[in-house]
Amino acid sequence: ALRPLRTRPRPFRDVFKGSLVQVVLGEPGAGKSTLSKWLALVAADGRLRREHDLGVAERRVPIPVSVGLLSKIKEKNESASVLQALALYFQDRSVGNVEMSEIESFLRDRFERGEALLILDGVDEVAGDRVDIASWLQSFIGQHHRNRFVITSRIVGFAGLPSFASDTVVVRPFSDAQIDRYVHAFCAAYREAELGRKDPNAREIGDDLLSAIQGSERLKALARNPFLLSSIALVHRAEGRLPRHRVELYEIFLRALCETWAWARRLVLKTAPSEAPTVEYENEAIPVL
Repeated sequence: ALRPLRTRPRPFRDVFKGSLVQVVLGEPGAGKSTLSKWLALVAADGRLRREHDLGVAERRVPIPVSVGLLSKIKEKNESASVLQALALYFQDRSVGNVEMSEIESFLRDRFERGEALLILDGVDEVAGDRVDIASWLQSFIGQHHRNRFVITSRIVGFAGLPSFASDTVVVRPFSDAQIDRYVHAFCAAYREAELGRKDPNAREIGDDLLSAIQGSERLKALARNPFLLSSIALVHRAEGRLPRHRVELYEIFLRALCETWAWARRLVLKTAPSEAPTVEYENEAIPVL
């Protein structure tokens, strides 16, 4: 069972500088993976940026990892240590274009010196035994306690896993002010991308979208989730309006998803026709979903 969580909101800056091991939980679409990417970028930036955004000036090498993909490597290489699995993970991504032994040596040196920030994203997205993978990672964290670690997970997927840290936090839904800030930033950026210059009318477009969201309590509830708010903003931009009912919005989401699946399938067909599934996503998947 999870330990009681704090209810007082805290900026991530305060959370991060509080201890060397942090567990960040959240609902699907709450922004856990986005937080992981942002954290890696800030940690790789200059001292002033780190001190301003994270509350610490220390320089550590950010190592962002998808635990789901790491667990697949562990599944194929049962006796692999965490360091070996990490080296394979980055070798698969052609990081540095060097041999696995060189990557492993670099990582070992960073962890032994206490110079690493290991970001383990999606510890609930494990292929196979989640508890076994979590224990494997927990043991590694205990052996390298001078480094920093951030572990993310969905709330429902974290139950039953070993306790990684004493300080477990939950990503809160967007407040009204955050929805307002996101919508106006989105509209300004989108219009600038379309026009190649700043649009003086972007603020008005953002106000129109906010009015549509605030006009429906159900849409407003959806908009508190960052992923869904980004989807709502895209639908509004593409359609010129927002549907009055959530079911219409869901249908647009599904069509976009199925179009993406179909596009991905066509890419697979070009390289391996015999292995590609024969599914007419647009015709078969939407009614089922």
